[in-house]
Amino acid sequence: MARDALQTVGLHDLASRPYPHLSGGERQRVHIARALCQLMASTGSRDETRCFLLDEPTSNLDLAHQASVLTSIRAQARLGTAVVTVFHDLNLAAALADDIVLLEGGQIKAVGAPANILKDDLLSAAYGCKVLTNRTPSDGRPVCAPTGSFLHAGYRSPPRKMIRPAIAQPLRICDTLEDNAARILQSDGSNRYSLGFFVLMMGVITPFT
Repeated sequence: MARDALQTVGLHDLASRPYPHLSGGERQRVHIARALCQLMASTGSRDETRCFLLDEPTSNLDLAHQASVLTSIRAQARLGTAVVTVFHDLNLAAALADDIVLLEGGQIKAVGAPANILKDDLLSAAYGCKVLTNRTPSDGRPVCAPTGSFLHAGYRSPPRKMIRPAIAQPLRICDTLEDNAARILQSDGSNRYSLGFFVLMMGVITPFT
């Protein structure tokens, strides 16, 4: 199981290397592999589906390894696993998510499809700076960019606590997206975020190209 997970994230050649000797990106992929092992070993009941909870899974990764990790995540979604992840890269969230939960000050600000959430007014209010969105000509996907103009003086991005992307827990499929997001936020103080995104990917995801 562990070897399969390492193979999936492209670390099979480094299986015998001590963890302290790995680079930041390699360590990130180790955490992804650990989470994959949890999912492989877990079984859900009729009333529950598995949940893959990730925090910035592509941080410290180059483009090739980002693609590899995201492909692995999509594969889990296709197997019926609910994937919940935090992204601060708005464009990555737009490309991957079926639904987005926008958080502001630790509270749910908005919930919906990327096209309905990634809008100038919502993002500008959440981030405290002017954010402009456009649409890609090929598929109309939102593309977001800050203008560098802060909406109020002295704005600072609020601190947030980091969690490792190695948590798998059941998600009640009978609950609404808002209910599940609130349950995750309330379950453990270490999982609270002052600002960020929970991105929920369920079912079949558009293949990565």
